[in-house]
Amino acid sequence: MHPLGPLQLKLLAALRRHGGESNLESLAALAAGLIPELGVRPPIDHQPRRAVYVATARAVSVLRRRGLVHGRTIGTAKGRIAAT
Repeated sequence: MHPLGPLQLKLLAALRRHGGESNLESLAALAAGLIPELGVRPPIDHQPRRAVYVATARAVSVLRRRGLVHGRTIGTAKGRIAAT
């Protein structure tokens, strides 16, 4: 198994420190450097680029496959992610 990349390690550490659930929007804002920590509301006037969302979604999918986080989908677009 390959080691985790820097983004995956950053997201996993943030989820474990936060101790609760988060969503993809907050994780993407964290990855883009728009917020310092989970639990902080992302700024309304700044949005991460689409590439950051894609990279974050891929990083989370790797963490889910390895059993390090679990996620659940609410509706069609909203989901919650939490460290296991």
